[in-house]
Amino acid sequence: MAIRGCNECRQPYEVPNGGKVDHSHGYCPKCLRIVMRATFKKQQVGEGNPDCYLESLGCCGQTWCTYHPLCPNPNPTYADVEEVYRRIAERNKNGYGKGRVIYKLEKSQEQKVVTATC
Repeated sequence: MAIRGCNECRQPYEVPNGGKVDHSHGYCPKCLRIVMRATFKKQQVGEGNPDCYLESLGCCGQTWCTYHPLCPNPNPTYADVEEVYRRIAERNKNGYGKGRVIYKLEKSQEQKVVTATC
């Protein structure tokens, strides 16, 4: 693990893998959660979803949402940050309509696509 100093709160935080892969942008997980608010909300709107990031006050049942590991969690870990970036990479790789989570439901031989929102 590498130790870095947060650009916002100036507290030290640990980055796994010796800092070779660092998704923190120079912020500890707690500060990154706040700093990325505008960016994540903009992405939500661009995807056609409501911009609800950090609006849940710690209680959000939308566990499938890309940002759920950080959003309702007031004390996220670096693993939570990595999970958000893993989800972003996965949704982009799978081409889910600019990030929308798509569920496929089968109904009498016909496939129906329902877009869930976050």
